[in-house]
Amino acid sequence: MTGRARKLAKRLPETAGMLVAGLYALGWGFREVSLAWRLHRRGLRAEGLVVENVRYVDPDSSGPSWAPVIVFTDNTGNRVEFTPQAHGGGLGLSTGRTVRVIYLPESSQDARVDTWQHLLLPSLLAITAGLVFVGFVTFVVVNL
Repeated sequence: MTGRARKLAKRLPETAGMLVAGLYALGWGFREVSLAWRLHRRGLRAEGLVVENVRYVDPDSSGPSWAPVIVFTDNTGNRVEFTPQAHGGGLGLSTGRTVRVIYLPESSQDARVDTWQHLLLPSLLAITAGLVFVGFVTFVVVNL
C-alpha cells in the first residue's frame, strides 16, 4: 500500500461521514427548492394567523427558542395548523399577526409562509452547507 493510499484509508471514515452529511443536506435543500417552485407555480394563497409561539429546545443554541404556530383555512374549509420550518427572532412572526400562507391544494399540511425567508432561505442554507461539506471532502481526498 502506498503512502497516499494509507493516508486515504486512515481518513476515509471521517470523510465518508462528511460526504454523506453533505449529500443529505444537498438533497434536502434541492427538495425544498423544488417544493418552493411548485408552490410558486401551483400554490393557493390564504390568510393565516399566528395563534401562539411555542417554546422548544434547540440543541444547537444555548437556550430555548420560540416557534410560531400558524392557523389557516384551506380551499376545502379544513382548519390547518402548522409551524414553519424557518423560525427565529428576525422573522417577525409575533402572536396575533396575520401572514400570507401558500400551500398546494393536494397537501395543505405542507404549507409555508409566503415570504422568501420561509420559502427559500432554509433550502439555500442547506445547499450551501452541503456544498461546503462535499467541497471539503473533495479537497481532502484530492490533496492527500
